[in-house]
Order: sequence, then structure tokens, then C-alpha cells
Amino acid sequence: MSELEDYGEAFEDDHPRVFKLVTGEEIVTTVIRTDDHYFIIEVPLEIRYNSIKQSMFLTKWMFGADYSKVMTLAGTSIVSVSTPEDIVSENYVE
Repeated sequence: MSELEDYGEAFEDDHPRVFKLVTGEEIVTTVIRTDDHYFIIEVPLEIRYNSIKQSMFLTKWMFGADYSKVMTLAGTSIVSVSTPEDIVSENYVE
């Protein structure tokens, strides 16, 4: 069994997750499933910080991507995965 398959049961619900990527980006997304090397995700949004307003906001992570389709996220590009704060989760759902 692969390392990512071990996570499979942790993503069986429809709750969004926050991924910290090796690039430093943080994205919030829903995980559809995992396979040997990838997370299959939908609607990934990047968490950004506005230093002038001192607030967070969500924006498309990949501007050229078709957000009506699922996407893949390589397991090797992930530093950590966590449950989002309530405010992030609420804004993601909107």
C-alpha cells in the first residue's frame, strides 16, 4: 500500500482540507480521492493575505485551469495537510 493510500479514509467526508505546498502556497480544497501518487481534488483556492487590510482572502489557485473538472495534486509537492479554521471553511463553501 502506498503512503497516499494510507490517507484515503481520512478524506472520505466532503470537508475541505488545507494543503501547505513545498512552494509555500497554502490551498484549501476538497479531496475526492487519493491514489498511489496523487490527491484528486476539486476547486482548489489559494489562501492569500492582504497586509493592508490585515485580512485573508481566497483566490483561484490556477487561473488557467478549468474549475468544472477535477485536478490532481502530487503527493511530493505537499508539506502538510490540515483541517481549515472555521472562517476559512465557511468562505470556501461560499
